[in-house]
Amino acid sequence: MRAASRFVRSPSIALFVALAAAVTLPASRAAAQDFDDDLPLDTFVLQHPCTGELVVLEGHMHFHSTTSPDGTVQVHVDMQGVSATTVPLFPGEQPRKYVCSETQNQTTKFGEDNATQHLRWQFNFIRTGEDGGIACCGDDFYLHVNMQIDLFDAIAVPTLEDIDGECK
Repeated sequence: MRAASRFVRSPSIALFVALAAAVTLPASRAAAQDFDDDLPLDTFVLQHPCTGELVVLEGHMHFHSTTSPDGTVQVHVDMQGVSATTVPLFPGEQPRKYVCSETQNQTTKFGEDNATQHLRWQFNFIRTGEDGGIACCGDDFYLHVNMQIDLFDAIAVPTLEDIDGECK
């Protein structure tokens, strides 16, 4: 029994080899690289694609990527809690709110000759109530998010390029 407990307390040669490999191998080859970012959407104003009204976005889009050593990138985009609110045009008109509660995943692969890719997502915004306004119903819309993904040292980093809408 004593020999076994002494073995557990002392570091093994395998541990030293593993540590040496982890220190000397480049990070891109040692393991997958993760990246997280919250992209604020609060500054975006767009024209409602169904009614023509101005819509103000509120909330954050959460972006997560995992880059594998072979250049495969798994992208996870979370729009939970993002909303869009109309800007009233007439006196007494109440703003209408639309919400998005979607999460989407996409996989892409970077080759040795490309370090930039462009991805497009489509998110569904649903009106929270039918409370009058220019359109009484059927004004839910899709929000298209166009994003550039750059690969920096095996980490996929997003840049928001453009946001536009489409009437459902």
